[in-house]
Amino acid sequence: MLVVEGKITNASDENKRIPELRAELLDANQNTITEWTFTLDIGFVVAGNETAFREVIIDPDPTAVDIQLSFVTADPNS
Repeated sequence: MLVVEGKITNASDENKRIPELRAELLDANQNTITEWTFTLDIGFVVAGNETAFREVIIDPDPTAVDIQLSFVTADPNS
């Protein structure tokens, strides 16, 4: 089992929508082994606050040595 925990911080003065997140498990050469997207139960972060998240992977690939997280955006300029 692999548990990924983190925080998303909104340093702006406006409430911000939380986009879908992409997780990628990487091998020793930093090649993507597995990738998936997930959303948080809360849809936004209030201005000046943060929200924690936790993603559980039941049976991760045993060759994974690293993980990369990123936001999925519909607009490449956002």
